[in-house]
Amino acid sequence: MTVQVTTNRCGEYQYPRCRKCKSGGLGAPHPMQVYERLVADVLKVLGDEEVQVREYAQGAEAGKEPKSLEESIAH
Repeated sequence: MTVQVTTNRCGEYQYPRCRKCKSGGLGAPHPMQVYERLVADVLKVLGDEEVQVREYAQGAEAGKEPKSLEESIAH
């Protein structure tokens, strides 16, 4: 989704549009209200769930770790 901003003689207004649709879709008025409602609904369903974080080792760090393990085993 992307927010389309349109200005005409009545003023400026915003609405979300689909990026993948050829015509952009029909859009929806008041994108912030739609987003706020989406956040509220998701938090209502998932609000009590434990937060899980997945961390990935960087390439250079990943290479150092096996070497340090091998060195500690060798000694």
